[in-house]
Amino acid sequence: PAEPAEPAEPAEPAEPAESAEPAEPADSAGPEDKSDRDLTRDVVSSAESRDYFALLTELASLFESEVYDLNRAFETNVRRLQSQPDDAGVLKDLQRLAAATDQWKTLAELLNEFSYEGSRDVDLLVKNTLSRTLARIAEEELQDLEYARGVWTHIISAEGDNVDSLDELGRLSEVLSDWDQLIHSLSQTLELIEDEQQKITRLKRLATLWQEKIGSADDSIESYQEVLKIDDRDLEAIEKLEVLFKGQQRYQDLADHYKLQIEQVQADIVKSAEDTESAEDTESADKLTHLRYLSASLLNTHLRQPMEAI
Repeated sequence: PAEPAEPAEPAEPAEPAESAEPAEPADSAGPEDKSDRDLTRDVVSSAESRDYFALLTELASLFESEVYDLNRAFETNVRRLQSQPDDAGVLKDLQRLAAATDQWKTLAELLNEFSYEGSRDVDLLVKNTLSRTLARIAEEELQDLEYARGVWTHIISAEGDNVDSLDELGRLSEVLSDWDQLIHSLSQTLELIEDEQQKITRLKRLATLWQEKIGSADDSIESYQEVLKIDDRDLEAIEKLEVLFKGQQRYQDLADHYKLQIEQVQADIVKSAEDTESAEDTESADKLTHLRYLSASLLNTHLRQPMEAI
């Protein structure tokens, strides 16, 4: 008979399995577009070595080109101007965005802070540029001519008399039918202009304004007399003075006016006679005869000087 089998040794208990570490929860949120705050944070993190103005410049570009939020781009460019008001590129960007977002009034209020009237302490050249930009915006975009004229008034007060600024002030005053201010501006430019022909042109316009808009023939006469001081042969001034003297019954002034013309024509005749190559000056002779007749008639009828008339 077979020997009985030896009993099997009991198996060692198995070691308990190590518990698995809990898996990290998967991000349930799907990909989303970056918010404005994310964009700002990204730009800040990538701009550690750059200055604040460059940071704002890139941020404004992102708002405009990537996010297509022109209002935020405009607001960022406002901060750019406040940070560096002498940068010409900022001013161009602000005007472009103001046109796109219809924020001309906001831009005007901002520029006013940096103008001669504003309280910002900036370089005078900056005030010069921004004040003129403000004047243009007030006139062309806001259609506020009084506001624009006020800006030019402040420019002149700060910079002193300047022909271009006075012309702008005068132009706006003419549109607003403020003839006194227009005359004042024109009169101031006469002291600054050296070119004689320009002076004559402005004096004639001044004479017309005095006569037609203010109704002051005497001031008009004075302006034409200033023309003759520059060019005593100016035909328009001579003829206008004759009409004005008659209208104002300033007969003695008219007699002096004729006398001056007679002397001029006589000088022309003498000069012509000395020039042997020139033909006889019959035109001047006829003009002299006519002037003598006018002068004699005036002396006899209005000034009661018959002997002088003879």
